[in-house]
Amino acid sequence: KSLNSTFKQHFNSEGRLNVNNYLQVDGYENIFAIGDISSKESKMAFLAGRQAEFVAKLIPLIQQNKPYSKEYQPSPYPVMLLTIGRNGGVGQLAT
Repeated sequence: KSLNSTFKQHFNSEGRLNVNNYLQVDGYENIFAIGDISSKESKMAFLAGRQAEFVAKLIPLIQQNKPYSKEYQPSPYPVMLLTIGRNGGVGQLAT
C-alpha cells in the first residue's frame, strides 16, 4: 500500500499530513511526521531539524510509558540567513 492510500484521510488540502502538537499523525501515537510532509509549520530545512530533535526526545518517554506534556512550539517567524564569503549572503523568510 502507498502512503497516500493508507493515510489518505490524514492529508490536508496542501498534501501535508495533519499532526498534533507532539508531531504525531492524528490518531497514531507511534507515527510522527516532520519536515516538509508535516502540516505543522513553514517548510524550511532547519525547522525539520528542530522537529527531529523534539521527536527524538519524545520517543524514549513513549517507550518507557512516561508522561509527556511539553508540546512542540512552532517558530512564529522563521528566518534562515547564510553568509557567502565576506561580502555576501542569502536569506529565506517564511511564506
